[in-house]
Amino acid sequence: MARGLKPLAAVMAVVFCLVFGLSWVAAQDDSGKKVDPDYERLARRQEEARKQLEQLEGVMQELAKKIEDKQPDEAKKLREAWKTAREKLLLEDMKAIREALKKGEGFLAHSKSKKVVKDLMELLNYLVGKQYDRKNLTDELKEVKDNIRKIKELEEKQRDLHKETKGVSDVKKRIKDIEDAMKELDNLTQKQRGLQENPSREGQDADSRMMEALNQAAKALEGLMKEQKNLHNTTKDALAKGRHAQMDRLSDKQKNLGQSSSELQKNMQNASKNTKGNTSKGLQNASKAMQKATGAMDKASSQLAERKGQPAQRTQQEAMKELENAKKALDQAKEALAQQMKKKTPGEKAASNQEQLAKQAQKLGQKLGQMSKSSPQGAQSKTAQASKSTQGASRSMSKAGQQFKKGGQQSQGAKSSQQKAMEQLADAKKALEEQKQKELERLKREQMEKLAREQEKLKKKTDQVAKKVEESQQKSPQQQSASRQLRRAGQNMKGAKQQLGKQQPGGAQQDQQKALENLQQAKKELEDREAELENLRQLEELLQIEEELKKVLAIQKDINGKTIELNAKKLEEGKFSRVERIELRKMTEAQTKLKKRCQVIVKKLEEEKAYVYGGVLRNVASDMSDVAELLSLEDTGKYTQLLEREIVAQLEDLVKSLQKEQKKKKKKKGGGGKGGGGKKQPLIPPVAELKMLRKMESSIHEKTKEVHRALKQTGEKPNLIQKKMINRLAHRQGRVTEMTEKMRQGLLEQQQQRPQRPGPGR
Repeated sequence: MARGLKPLAAVMAVVFCLVFGLSWVAAQDDSGKKVDPDYERLARRQEEARKQLEQLEGVMQELAKKIEDKQPDEAKKLREAWKTAREKLLLEDMKAIREALKKGEGFLAHSKSKKVVKDLMELLNYLVGKQYDRKNLTDELKEVKDNIRKIKELEEKQRDLHKETKGVSDVKKRIKDIEDAMKELDNLTQKQRGLQENPSREGQDADSRMMEALNQAAKALEGLMKEQKNLHNTTKDALAKGRHAQMDRLSDKQKNLGQSSSELQKNMQNASKNTKGNTSKGLQNASKAMQKATGAMDKASSQLAERKGQPAQRTQQEAMKELENAKKALDQAKEALAQQMKKKTPGEKAASNQEQLAKQAQKLGQKLGQMSKSSPQGAQSKTAQASKSTQGASRSMSKAGQQFKKGGQQSQGAKSSQQKAMEQLADAKKALEEQKQKELERLKREQMEKLAREQEKLKKKTDQVAKKVEESQQKSPQQQSASRQLRRAGQNMKGAKQQLGKQQPGGAQQDQQKALENLQQAKKELEDREAELENLRQLEELLQIEEELKKVLAIQKDINGKTIELNAKKLEEGKFSRVERIELRKMTEAQTKLKKRCQVIVKKLEEEKAYVYGGVLRNVASDMSDVAELLSLEDTGKYTQLLEREIVAQLEDLVKSLQKEQKKKKKKKGGGGKGGGGKKQPLIPPVAELKMLRKMESSIHEKTKEVHRALKQTGEKPNLIQKKMINRLAHRQGRVTEMTEKMRQGLLEQQQQRPQRPGPGR
């Protein structure tokens, strides 16, 4: 073994020498013509090579044992390489070459040696790492897809748990809403009971509440007037002492007073809409005065900012004057309202009180109606029943109000309606209590414990997937990131489980949502890695197809050249000789084999949804079939040569296009998966397929025009070759239509299968 070389490198050096050493036998042509006439010497060299390989196998086994502990990967490669050499019967083939050389059978030795050289090259490639890397690529792609599938399952289960937990949280919210509604209902019932005892009691009717609002407005106005007066005096003092720098601060204060004035003015304006007569008129006058005062305050603020002290003082005085006017108007409104209240009979007061309470009941009834929509039973829930009862109470109260107006405070009809309202409120209370009990039943401890147990199970599964991702053979950055996200998801699931154990579904929801986000991020990382690996796999696939097409192209060019040579001899001699007919049979067989090789590639392309590229190669295979038939009929003429040229042109187009696609994919090789979202990209992008389709259509169009021009110039009927060309073009046009439809269907399927990314709550 070469000293100073690593084990694998040393073995590869020996294999390379064997490949080089056997090239002299493989260098013979197909006719069996010898490169080296000394068969005996070749046989001896062949035997030496066989012994070298035999010794090499032993060395590979020994080396594998020695480096097992420190270099397990290289040991594995050596064992696999030794196994491959055995499976390919390399030693037996080399022995057969030696025997053939001894007997002088150069052609047989040449055939066998080509196989041995090919097998040794594959062995060398294996040791270099091509096949091993390809296997690793396939294994990792499979592993990543499996992990993505598992994460999707975890995500789906976590989403279901999140939904269930949210349901529990919603129940808690509904219970609180019911409790709040019950408090409002109790307050309403208490007020209604008070009105039954004293229908015309003060403070319950709209006028009493309006008077209270006007008193509050008057108090606010007095405060505003006091502050405006103080600000005016401060401005006067600052101006007298020449403190102009103080103006900015005074401007800000004046601006704030203007905002307070504006708010008070809006309140007065709104109040005027809810009153009548002199009360409304007084409030309108007060609102107008307040509006003027606000305008003056804003103007004074601007003047102070501009250091215009004297004008600002005058404007402040205007504001104070308007505030005085507003106070007078407000006092008039209060006086008018007081007079109005004195004139009211007890019946009118009772009616007003009852009508006001009816509005509150109606509002509560509507609120309960909205609450019932969030209940699982909807319109059949007890909350909906409570809503109907409360709104019924509102109507009874309103009826009582009307009866008080007509019959006075002692109206028996009104008292009867009041009693009915009390009964309806009691029905509403009972319905709410029943609904609350139902909601409480949903919050049994067993349900929360069940959710906690399910969350714990999911955490364990998540940890298992995280461990599997961590133990991946290829530690890509995406896998490392995915592993971290999965660990975080596990921690958040643990937090959710603890929150559920404490009967805190709201907190559990937050942890579950974070876990969902972690799972989604882990899935995205692995989908990005999957896209990278898929890109590498496709790159390898394209390379293999290109290499195979190049081989096919080389053989086709050879057939084309021989066709031209044989046709020239036939034209010269008038017919083919026996040797030339044998050559034609060989060419026919070779052409048929090429057709089959193309069909294999067609199948591979169509499996990858590359319908147009596959269709082009189908055309090539069809032309090859026609050429094989023509050669079998000893037809080497113009039409045969035309088809052969078409085959070469189409193959060259495919090879060039495949090379372009490889360059694009190589650009993505380092990180092309980013943002892929796990969506598998086609082997041949739709744009490239469309370009190829357009090129085919254009070619058919041009050739059709050529035939048409030729027929038009001669004015004759199409000859045999032209008929064949017309039929061939018609067949090609049908193929293009078929490919277009397949491509359209493929694009539709891709559109329908586009993944939807649900949010955490979905």
